[in-house]
Parts: sequence; C-alpha cells; structure tokens
Amino acid sequence: MRKVRVVGFSAVLGAGKLALTEGQAIPRVEAGLLAPTTREGIYEVTGPVEFKCGETFGYDGDFSPVLLEDIAPLKVADQVEADAAAAAKAVTDARITELEALGDAITEDELAELNNLLSE
Repeated sequence: MRKVRVVGFSAVLGAGKLALTEGQAIPRVEAGLLAPTTREGIYEVTGPVEFKCGETFGYDGDFSPVLLEDIAPLKVADQVEADAAAAAKAVTDARITELEALGDAITEDELAELNNLLSE
C-alpha cells in the first residue's frame, strides 16, 4: 500500500484498496462506494471514489497515466509543495527588495498598495 496525496484538483479511483481514516471512510461507506475488508482501516473500492486536492490516503491499485496526473507519492508531494512555497517566498522577497530599492521614487500610498497586492 502506497501513501499518496491528491495534487490535482481531484482524483477519482474506480478500483483497488484504500487505507483511510475513519473520517474519510464513513461517508464513502455509507454512500456504497467502499466495502470494509477484514483489515481495520482498509476498504475495497466498489464505486467511483473521489478525493479532493490535498487529501492523503493509502492506495493499493493500478496507477493509470491519467491518475498519475492527479496523485503523487507522499514524499514527492511534500517536496513539490516545499519547492513551490520556497519559490513563492523567493519571488515575494525579490519584489519587496525591488520596492525598498525604489525608496523615494514612489509614494507611501503606492508602496502600501503594492505590498497589499503582494500579500494576497
């Protein structure tokens, strides 16, 4: 069973076994999309099960090329998220440095407006 995280908008699984938390499993079992197995926390997919971006779960099934666009092994997903956060911080820091270098070339109101845009 491989730990994966949804990195696309969502991922839909139609077969395989899943390791889920109780919170993830209960609504899907009640909807008839999962069947409990003899192992606690492990469920057999019986219907299309959708996961939203950011959800983490164990998966024992086939990884189709389409599915690989939407999910990633947990370690890879963690690294991608860390790299994206570092890149965003570097861009923000560089922009702030540029604004600070402008100094008197822009008004305080313009600087405040630009800083507000950067913080959104």
